[in-house]
Amino acid sequence: TKFRPATAIITGGASGIGRALAAALVARGTYAVLADLDGERPSAPRVVTATGPGQAFAAQLDVADRAAVLALVEQVASERGRLEMMVN
Repeated sequence: TKFRPATAIITGGASGIGRALAAALVARGTYAVLADLDGERPSAPRVVTATGPGQAFAAQLDVADRAAVLALVEQVASERGRLEMMVN
């Protein structure tokens, strides 16, 4: 099956496995939101976007805050017109 670029939110996306997954998705054209408690980690979106052609953006998020998670999902879906993937 051929991969189609998507819009994704990846929790824990600023480091470790989340960042590696985001880089792999961005390399395939995905628009990835790196949702993390440390959402202000300045190098993460830049480093991940460098794997392009997709793009990465940071969002500070505490996944224990249900309202904040729902707000981020709604924001991304509204801005992008869709949200195909959320990886926790």
